[in-house]
Amino acid sequence: MNTDKHWFWKQVKLDFSAFIEEAKAEGREIWYRLRLPFTAPTLEERIRQEREKLAEQYAKGYMAGWRECFRACLEAVEEEITRTGEKLDTAEWARGEQAEGKKQ
Repeated sequence: MNTDKHWFWKQVKLDFSAFIEEAKAEGREIWYRLRLPFTAPTLEERIRQEREKLAEQYAKGYMAGWRECFRACLEAVEEEITRTGEKLDTAEWARGEQAEGKKQ
């Protein structure tokens, strides 16, 4: 008798590696599907996540709108300054602020 412990498989030349890999993949899929209901977020968690997502989208849109408005105002001020050709006098602005403060 042959002393090699794998003599039968060598003679028959069967290879079960593809079958074993497929069975392991099926086992992982089954395990994933069995775990899924237990690891899924609850209804309250899903509602909270959806609200957070909407709040984040609103905040991004609000900031984008604010930046657009700021740019438009800044362009209008720069255009007015270049149109009049005057130089800005910060000392004059400071005197104006002081005068407003005295009136109140």
